[in-house]
Amino acid sequence: PDTPYSTTVEMPSQQLLDTLKDLQIVGDVCTMLSCSNWIQFSTTGPIGNAKINMHRNEDVETQTLRVHIEAQRQLTQAFSMKCFLLIAKAATLSETVCMFADETKPLKLKYKLANAGELCFHLATRAEV
Repeated sequence: PDTPYSTTVEMPSQQLLDTLKDLQIVGDVCTMLSCSNWIQFSTTGPIGNAKINMHRNEDVETQTLRVHIEAQRQLTQAFSMKCFLLIAKAATLSETVCMFADETKPLKLKYKLANAGELCFHLATRAEV
């Protein structure tokens, strides 16, 4: 069902996949921090830590948003890198991915398929043990 989310991020799906592949080299937990005009993906592992920041930006030639972020408040969530990366591999099916996040709900990733509807995945946050 349609559910309200406090944070919505739309970005090129290949950019998300590349980001997660880069972070996977360092650690096995992806932490996502989102604010009103930027989002940060980070991880920590035995060799150090890595952070990739993405700011709301616009393609100068076409005047279209490449990364669009709407957040009502700051939100931090942690996910299994392995599961997140498996879902992000749907980048081959769609040019863009919409991520919907809220502190009380699983992360929703929606890929719009050309002439075939859409594909949605839900990823639960990682429980600390």
